[in-house]
Amino acid sequence: MQYQATVRIEQKAGMLDPEGTTAKRALGQL
Repeated sequence: MQYQATVRIEQKAGMLDPEGTTAKRALGQL
């Protein structure tokens, strides 16, 4: 569930992180 939190933080911060991108792809596939 940490991935969801990371994505939210990434969106707020507007920063690109490898883990954040992976989480977005994973959530996108779901």
